[in-house]
Amino acid sequence: MLLLALLAGGSAGGGAGWFAADLRGAAPGQTAGDRGPTGDHESAVEPAWELFSLDNLVVNPAGTQGRRFLVVSLAVEVEPDSALPRVAAAEARIRDGILRALGARTVEELADPDRRSELEALVRAAVVSVADDRSVGRVYFSQFVLQ
Repeated sequence: MLLLALLAGGSAGGGAGWFAADLRGAAPGQTAGDRGPTGDHESAVEPAWELFSLDNLVVNPAGTQGRRFLVVSLAVEVEPDSALPRVAAAEARIRDGILRALGARTVEELADPDRRSELEALVRAAVVSVADDRSVGRVYFSQFVLQ
């Protein structure tokens, strides 16, 4: 009975370890620093990200003649040493690029949850325009209100 309990506990612990490793994006026994962008050991180590935030961007969607608006707050992962200073210095240019890109979309395009990855790509492209592609990570929308 004791042996069975130990085996069950060991399996649960191993399963929990696998689950925790999977949440980090690494395989069991592999640390997040061991994997590169493709998940293999031979790729370069991903940078430690820092978030660059833009709050309360207000956009009038295409074709609304100012009767509808979108309020967006977002954060973008950037590499802190090389990209963050450039991105912070070009904040006005990045805001303008994001406003133009989102303002060119219709209400239907902005409201469609299946197109959210397209919107993330537009935002990421605006940040990449002042920083290189490898130093910019994911985009997170913390507020997305369409009225």
